[in-house]
Amino acid sequence: MKIKIIIFLISLLIILNLSCSKIDVNKVREYADPMTENLLIGRNEKNYEKYSKDFSDEMKKAVSQEKFLESIDLIEGKIGKYIENSKKFDLATKNNNYIIVTYKAKFTDESSDVTVRIVFEDINGEMKISGEFYDSPNLRK
Repeated sequence: MKIKIIIFLISLLIILNLSCSKIDVNKVREYADPMTENLLIGRNEKNYEKYSKDFSDEMKKAVSQEKFLESIDLIEGKIGKYIENSKKFDLATKNNNYIIVTYKAKFTDESSDVTVRIVFEDINGEMKISGEFYDSPNLRK
């Protein structure tokens, strides 16, 4: 019985190690930090060109200028504007071809940190933004 448990635990560790790809956080932050800051400032300025500058083609199709403006009204109505340079790196994970970078950021109308998740995708050797997500107490109301 003990041998079966040991074999099971070893198998589980091997599976977990295979499913978790290691990433170089410093390398990720070299592109993720400035691209995320640009996206957030572009959102503040209601500047679609700046906001979408680093988007993948699929992301540009999914978030048109009209949808961008609608999302600003929705988000700013609950948490206000992003406070420039307030984002703090939290973590980065890899899932297949995607790198998900999580930040904690300050917004003018939210007393708690806002969790900002930006999804990056390697497209022909160039990192592009392929997703953005926000979470905070006010957004959940």
